[in-house]
Amino acid sequence: MFQQGKMWQKSSMSMPGARGRKVLLAVLALLLLWVVFMPGHGLLAYLRLQRDYSGIVRENEALTRQNSALREEIAALRSDDKALEQVARARHGLLKPNEIVYEISPAAAKEHKALPEPPPEEEGPQPGDSGARK
Repeated sequence: MFQQGKMWQKSSMSMPGARGRKVLLAVLALLLLWVVFMPGHGLLAYLRLQRDYSGIVRENEALTRQNSALREEIAALRSDDKALEQVARARHGLLKPNEIVYEISPAAAKEHKALPEPPPEEEGPQPGDSGARK
């Protein structure tokens, strides 16, 4: 019923105290979870993008240093014939005219050392010998 003299009336939209707070907290919790785990745009996606960005920055710095070193090497190869010869020999196996390279692999050297010494020849009859001594 309508009561005169009251300044306020209960709205049909308002909720009771404890129940209203629980619903509000549940809605806020769901909203927070949505913000954190939102596919592609949430906090986890942001953190992953930050990590990827940091990795790309580090990779970019490394490539910049590598490019600088390569530019220095190119300049040295263009101006220094000895450096050019060293690279030609080391990286490409090039030789000067009439130059011979003997390559001994460590495995072959070990194998050669591992061969047993032949036994000393005995004083007895030799193959192809008729047994007569002079």
